[in-house]
Amino acid sequence: MTRIATRLSIACVAAAAAFHVSGCSTGQDTSESEISARYQLPDVVQYNYRWSAESGINLLGPDATVVRAYFESYYIASFAHSTAAGYPGFENATEDVAYDPPRHRAINDRTNYNPLPIVGTFHAHLLSIERNDFGMQAVVCEGDYSLMDLRRDGTYTNRGVRIPTAMQIEFTPGSAGITDTARYAEGPERTPQNDVFGGWTVTRHAFSTGNFDDNLACQHKFPDPPETRSERINETFTVPYPTLPPYPGWSSSQ
Repeated sequence: MTRIATRLSIACVAAAAAFHVSGCSTGQDTSESEISARYQLPDVVQYNYRWSAESGINLLGPDATVVRAYFESYYIASFAHSTAAGYPGFENATEDVAYDPPRHRAINDRTNYNPLPIVGTFHAHLLSIERNDFGMQAVVCEGDYSLMDLRRDGTYTNRGVRIPTAMQIEFTPGSAGITDTARYAEGPERTPQNDVFGGWTVTRHAFSTGNFDDNLACQHKFPDPPETRSERINETFTVPYPTLPPYPGWSSSQ
């Protein structure tokens, strides 16, 4: 058993199913249409996101909120094989996005769809974010080493490896020039309930910055030391990585 498997076997693993989204009581009657209108994660997504950022970057600010909303939605939609599975506003924000390789299939392509749950914790680190003449550009460290697939035999396999990938995402203001600067997001919820993209649209998603130094910079940005992470994908584990609470999460009013 690998070191990470040994370490994880003593972790307190919360049941992934316990994190399903539920409605909040407001003291008023809630109609069936209101309940059905609430955004819900697809069943395949039973993991949570945990974010960190470089010193000086406000993880709760409007720009970082847009980056978080896109990054989280992109993977949710990819795992569900449906753009409709992304957060509210995701489809509108990605109508014209260009995906760089290795994106080999359209998100809505249901070929090889696997309905078994993905569990664990998806770590992400905001390495840089800046406004430019065209809009906004962000570099995100993808910490999917702690994301695991449930297999039919009850074991788990990891999706990521020791050295994370640094990806680059580019945004432009919406057609009306809207760049909502009043969005602040933090709370116990796994998802927002409203469009938090603030009028921004995604124009490019590069799965690597093309600079290995960025990957190395990402290596020590996550809570688990690199030596405890798997060196290759699809290693087998009997105990998954813990599903930690979301951070910073989303407000129930968003």
